[in-house]
Amino acid sequence: MSFPLNILVGVLAIFITALATLLIFPYAFASVAKSPKKLEPKEPKRRTTKDPHSFITDLGSGDHTNEQSIRSSEVPHVRDRLVANDTLNTPGIQSVIVLDVPLASLDGSIIKLGERAIPGHFRLIDCNAFLDFHLLRVVQYAKFLPKELSYAAISYPWRDLQLSEGTHLSLGCFGVHGAEEADPITVGVLRTACIAACKFGASLLWLDRLCMIQSSKPDKSWQITRMSTVYAHANPCLVLPGGLVRLAHLNEPTTWIDRAWTLQEAAANPIREAVKCVYAFPHTTFPDFARNLPNFSNYSASFRSNLTESDYQIFMQHIIEPGHSAACDLLDFILHIHWMSETFDFADPVLSKDYCNLPVRMISVPAASLLRQALKVDRSVNRQLLWMSAFVRTSSRPVDMIFSFMGLVGAQLQVADFGVNDRKGATIKLIQTLLGRGEPAVWLFIAPELPPSPELSILPVFPETSVSGRAMIRTSEGLKLAFEEIGLKEPWRAHGAPKGVMSDDGYFTFSAKGAPALGGMCFVW
Repeated sequence: MSFPLNILVGVLAIFITALATLLIFPYAFASVAKSPKKLEPKEPKRRTTKDPHSFITDLGSGDHTNEQSIRSSEVPHVRDRLVANDTLNTPGIQSVIVLDVPLASLDGSIIKLGERAIPGHFRLIDCNAFLDFHLLRVVQYAKFLPKELSYAAISYPWRDLQLSEGTHLSLGCFGVHGAEEADPITVGVLRTACIAACKFGASLLWLDRLCMIQSSKPDKSWQITRMSTVYAHANPCLVLPGGLVRLAHLNEPTTWIDRAWTLQEAAANPIREAVKCVYAFPHTTFPDFARNLPNFSNYSASFRSNLTESDYQIFMQHIIEPGHSAACDLLDFILHIHWMSETFDFADPVLSKDYCNLPVRMISVPAASLLRQALKVDRSVNRQLLWMSAFVRTSSRPVDMIFSFMGLVGAQLQVADFGVNDRKGATIKLIQTLLGRGEPAVWLFIAPELPPSPELSILPVFPETSVSGRAMIRTSEGLKLAFEEIGLKEPWRAHGAPKGVMSDDGYFTFSAKGAPALGGMCFVW
C-alpha cells in the first residue's frame, strides 16, 4: 500500500517536532526552577516634591523576611553589609542607610545605629519608608547639609506624659541605646510626626534621639554645636509638648516650655509660622472639646458662651489625622491662650486665680507670654527677654542651660571644655564671648530684684534643675515657680545697658557715668 508524498512529509514533521520538545523541555524546566522571576518592589508614593532624595530604591536588598529573629532586647540595623544601592546618591548629595528596621520588630526593643554610623555626621529619618513601607530608616549624609535638604525636626521633652494604666499600644514602643533614661518612643507618635512632616512639605525628619549616636560623646558634642542650625532650617519644626510616649490633649499640662533645649528649638527658625504645635484632638470642633471638659459646668455662663461661640477654631488650624491629632502655628497658639486667659480673668475672677482651671493649659500661660514677647513678629528677637526666658528653664545637665542657648545669641562654645555640672564656667565663657563682640550686658536685667547667685553674683540665683518637672527658684519664702517669679513681672528697661569685660572668675568691669547722692536723695542709674 502506498501513501501520498504530502502525508508522509507531514507525519515526519510531527515526529521531528515531538522529539525536539522531549529533548529541550527538561533543560527549560530546570532553568525556570533555578531562576525564579524576581519581584521588584512597587515604586513608593512621593509625598512631597521638595524632597531631593528617592530613598526607597532597594527594599529587596535588606533581609526583612525573618522579622522574628530581631525581636530581642537590642535590635541591630537590618543591613550589616554594604550593597550597591545602600549608598543613595543624588547630584551633590551623598548618603548611606545606617538603620533599617521593620516597625513590627520595634516593640519592647532597644535599638542602636549600625556600624556605618560615623560620629560627626548629619542624619535624618525617612518618612516615606516609615509610612509606605513600615520601616524605621535613618539615613546619614556625607556632609552637614541642612540648607540643601527639606526636612522637619521635632521639639519635645525627654520625659513627660505617660500612658494611662492598662493602655494597650497597637504599634508598640521602643528605646534607644545610650538614652535609656528618657521615655520610650511609641511608634504611633512617631507616625503622627511623619504624617505631619509630609503634610507640611517635608519627607525627612530630624529627631535627636535617633539622629544622634546617643552612646558617642564625640558625636553628641559635634551635634550640640550645630543644634541651632538644625532647627533654624527645619521647616516645619514640630512641637510635641507631651513628649514621645503619647500626644498631649489641649487641657493637659506639660513641661515642654520649662525645658532648656525647647527654647532654642522654638526660637531658632526666623520663619515663625514654620514652628507648629502638634497635639491630640479627637473632637470635630473646638466647642465640642469645650463641652467635654470635666469642669465645663463650673465656669460662668459668660465664659461658657465665650468658649462655644468665639473663634477658637485656630486650635483646628491643621488637621493631621482626622479624629486623632491637629496642629497650630506655635505663636498663634500662644496668642490665643493669652486671650483666653484674659477673658477667663474677667469672666471668672475666682476660678482664674488657679491656672489649672484654664481650659487650654498644655503650655503654661506665664511662660508662653514671656516666649511670645521674646520672639518678635518681625523675625527678630528681644535679647533681654530671650535671656529671661532661658533663665527660668531647667535641665538634667546644668551645663545644658548654656549649650541650649548659645546658638540663639550666635556663640559657639567648645562642648568638651565643660563638665556636665559646669554651668558657671559655661556662663562666664558665653558672657565673655558676647562682651568681646561689643554687646551690651542685657543679662544684668534678667531679674535684679531677686537674690544674687552665690556662684555668679552678677546674675540672679539659678533655678534648681531636674530631669522632669518645672524650674523652681529658692527664695526666702521657699521654692517658687521660676516663670511666676520672673515671667509675670514687668521687665526692667535694658536700654543703655553697659559694655565691658568679664574676668575668668566672673567679675564684670565696666565704665559708666555716675551721679553723687546728696542730702539723703538717691539718684538711680
